[in-house]
Amino acid sequence: MQKGHGVEHFLAKIKEWEYCYCSDCKRIRFSSELEATNEGIRCSKCKGYNLEAPDWVRCPHHKDSVVKCPRGGKGIVKTKHGSECKDNCYFRIPEAKA
Repeated sequence: MQKGHGVEHFLAKIKEWEYCYCSDCKRIRFSSELEATNEGIRCSKCKGYNLEAPDWVRCPHHKDSVVKCPRGGKGIVKTKHGSECKDNCYFRIPEAKA
C-alpha cells in the first residue's frame, strides 16, 4: 500500500478496485469488506494491509474474455492445451451469508 495519501485517496481507490484479494485471509474481498485508513487500505475482517490490487486479464474461466481479476491474473498458468487459472475464484458470485 502507498503511504502518504489521505483517507479520501484510499476511499477512491476502494471504489475503483470494487474488489481485491487479501493475502492474509487468502480470500477475495469486495469493496464493502475494505476500509480506508491513514495507513492505506485494509481488510475489515483480518485488519491486514496485505492486499493484491485487481487488474484486467484474459481469464480462461470466462471463455478467454477480459475481466477484472481480483488477483491480477497471478493464478493463470500456461499449459500445453492453452491457459488455465489455478485460483478458480468465481469472484462474481458473492459469499453466502450464514
